[in-house]
Amino acid sequence: MLYALTEHLAAEFPDHHLLATASWSFQIEGFASEGHCQFDPLEIPVEYEYRWEMEHRLSRANIWTGWFSVQWEEQSYFLLCVNFHKDYGRQRHWFLLGETEAATRRFFEAVSQFATEVTGEVLVFDGGCWAKDKDLFDSIQNSTWDDLILEGDLKAEIRQDLEGFFKAGETYRKYKIPWKRGILFLGPPGNGKTHTIKAIVGSIGFPCLYVKSLKAEHQTDHQLIGEVFDRTRATAPCVLVLEDLDALIDDENRSFFLNELDGFAANEGILTIGTTNHPERLDPAILERPSRFDRKYTFRLPGELERSAYLHRFSEKLEPDLRLDDEDLKIVAEATDEYSFAYLKELYLSSLMSWISAPGERPIREIMLSQCQTLRSQMTTEPEPESQPSPQRRSTLTPAMMRAYMDRWR
Repeated sequence: MLYALTEHLAAEFPDHHLLATASWSFQIEGFASEGHCQFDPLEIPVEYEYRWEMEHRLSRANIWTGWFSVQWEEQSYFLLCVNFHKDYGRQRHWFLLGETEAATRRFFEAVSQFATEVTGEVLVFDGGCWAKDKDLFDSIQNSTWDDLILEGDLKAEIRQDLEGFFKAGETYRKYKIPWKRGILFLGPPGNGKTHTIKAIVGSIGFPCLYVKSLKAEHQTDHQLIGEVFDRTRATAPCVLVLEDLDALIDDENRSFFLNELDGFAANEGILTIGTTNHPERLDPAILERPSRFDRKYTFRLPGELERSAYLHRFSEKLEPDLRLDDEDLKIVAEATDEYSFAYLKELYLSSLMSWISAPGERPIREIMLSQCQTLRSQMTTEPEPESQPSPQRRSTLTPAMMRAYMDRWR
């Protein structure tokens, strides 16, 4: 069918040069939305595929089939989009018609170059598609090393290790050492893994690619993993973030993922950061083989010193009536043993809401100590019976489970 369509177009437009592509890099919609060209549907109706995005509470229309006119640098083009269903899924093809071969190739190269450049946004892979996310990039700029509180020298160690990696590219090449790193962040949820990733990306100045999912309706996991690593290699040097790795990788796609990670193609200049709240769910081939993730950092529940520092950092940004003094910080820090940073944030926010309902009637410290009991009851939910959870499940972590977990992975 594809060959027949190509022949038909060539016959129908003998005075035009035809360029056909199924490359992920031909992202004409993004190129046009940034004002680099004019991209308009012709009178022939365009078919769209609609997806509902829960996160943004809106529907997104993806072009399925249609004809378009394009104006770029005083050149005119016709563009046809067709999606083909195949045994393994769906593939989108573009057929570009230009006045000359040189003009057609120049436009294709300009669009593809745009797709590989990442400036002022994060590339997010979800549902089989890449998208540039400016909001996520902005949130990263607001997550600095200064605001990050971690146990002991962990912050300094991570920062020195990973910032040094990008500065040492020439040294790696000189001594013929593969210039790539794989890092795993382990530990219970809410203890700084995501903040650390944002601080890394915000400070190194290289592009970030974030994998949100490896599932799509019309594509296989192997296709999607291949697209992720193809795009990452084209963008390098860069950071590839695989958050909640245990939910992304399963028995069906693990072998292909490992081959892409370290097997058949060079990953020059790529820092891969994986995170997991549940390292026991990761296959030993991922967790224990150094050449894949050569360094593991464990993010433990914060001790009293870290809790006090976190509460102080949060408190100092508030109005005077809502701040904790040194004595208050010590009391609340002592009362929040086994709290994660996420629970500390929730404690302060819920206490603020309670204070606002009756401003000044009770000091913020008193409200926070009362809220501690409520939150602690949420932390002590009875654990589920032991079983092998599916990769997509999230179990509740109790303090006892957290202690056992940390003893195991210490």
